[in-house]
Amino acid sequence: MVDATVSGSINLADRKSLGKWMREPLWNEWDAVMLTALDRITRDQWHWEQFAQKCHEAGKEIICLDDPSLDIHTSDGRLIAYVKASQAQKFRETISNKRKNQTASFRNSDLWGGGAWPFGYRPVPVEQDDGKLRYKLFLDPVTSKLVRQAYERLVLEGWSMGKVVRDWNQRGILTPKDHQRNVNATEKKANSKAKVRGSKWQTSSLGAILRKPTLKGVAMHKGAPLLRKGQPVRWAEPILTDQEFDQLQTVLEKLSSSRSGIRGNSDPTSGPFLCPCGVKQYPDKRTNKQVRNGEVIGTRTSYYYRCGSRTVKGEACRYQASWPKDLLLQELESGFLHRIGDKEVMTRTWVPGIDNRKQIKELKLAHENLMTAIKAASNPAVLTSLTESMEENQDLLTKLEAEPYKPGHWAEHGTGETYRQKWERMPSWDDRGPFLHRSGFRLISVGLKEMDGPLFVLVAPTEIASTEGTEYDSKEYDQAVHKTFRKTIQDMVATHQEWQELKREKHMEYDGI
Repeated sequence: MVDATVSGSINLADRKSLGKWMREPLWNEWDAVMLTALDRITRDQWHWEQFAQKCHEAGKEIICLDDPSLDIHTSDGRLIAYVKASQAQKFRETISNKRKNQTASFRNSDLWGGGAWPFGYRPVPVEQDDGKLRYKLFLDPVTSKLVRQAYERLVLEGWSMGKVVRDWNQRGILTPKDHQRNVNATEKKANSKAKVRGSKWQTSSLGAILRKPTLKGVAMHKGAPLLRKGQPVRWAEPILTDQEFDQLQTVLEKLSSSRSGIRGNSDPTSGPFLCPCGVKQYPDKRTNKQVRNGEVIGTRTSYYYRCGSRTVKGEACRYQASWPKDLLLQELESGFLHRIGDKEVMTRTWVPGIDNRKQIKELKLAHENLMTAIKAASNPAVLTSLTESMEENQDLLTKLEAEPYKPGHWAEHGTGETYRQKWERMPSWDDRGPFLHRSGFRLISVGLKEMDGPLFVLVAPTEIASTEGTEYDSKEYDQAVHKTFRKTIQDMVATHQEWQELKREKHMEYDGI
């Protein structure tokens, strides 16, 4: 058996291949173990002692090819093996410390120490001052564009994580490890024997990538941003700006917490419909038996939209809880094209703002730490270095404090295409539903027992006040839509009352003739 990639510091019982032979029932299935060398089985002194003692008590043999005289059943043999195990452990610790020191040296020089590539980047050899080639991270020409694409689709186009993942899997986009394997194999790098496995993207793996500060070019150490002089170390060109990264985190948080327990997530038409109570309406279906002369002759499935109040608020909706799906889609299409079909399609682009407040706070903290270090320093060279660092921090702090914060905003741009033209280019509701949702259009269906028929109110984004900085797929925007809807209904009721009063006055006048 071979545990080729297992560290010599791992206990024998915990190893994938060998471990099962160290336990019942396989422990009783062998009498001797053969090794090429003692340090091939372990490089931990304590683990060797445990293993040798267990074999000695069970009457098992350890045959070492580079030392045939090894005998664990005599005191001298165990002493010699103990010395060899100690030497193997010392060798392992020396190699480990050397690697740690090298890794620390690479980290201090902003060099790549090896391992899995951060998605969006790849290591490229760069000649150092001493003439040696060392690796630094640069933007990967393939995966860096995919990160930008994911950002734009999630933040600017309103895609869900599931939709991005399905699209990437359909297009055959390689996962991070498969991409690294493919590049290594294509460029015929040394020791690149691993083959592309064809792994599929998952929302969890994509979410983990999009949450890492490495997308800002920030170096990571033990799962946290690496700091130097109190500031995150930027060891590569950023794929996303700080503002874009923060905005992406907000969207990811919203996607992970929204619509819990509601099945409408997978239906592309679930976005534009609101209930008069202010809660979203979600697609659902009901299957009923068809009975003729007391016999079941088949089933019939009805598709409809239902208010999510019971799921979201824990209470039943006081309005009509469900509506036929075809009816709402037809009403939404006709109302939309009638209202604004001939108007120009407007798109909104997020213009990032400036927010230096966090960096200013970090610089002030770093300034305090440097002051403390300066007071404690006794070496002139150290004192000079600390003083220079403090001056650099102060210059940057002064620059950032000149403009600590400037909010981002949405900018609208015309496309040169009418809504009707765009509508005709979209073949199905798989495209139309998300388009209306992202564009800010909402249809509210009103139905009460005392009403003769349904009332449909289509709310356009131009009718809503105070939506600056609000995304059309946000809860805040839907709340603004609901407020506008209530005002529309109040105006309609007032007009209706005036009409009734006018009709009554005319009727009285007629009766008086």
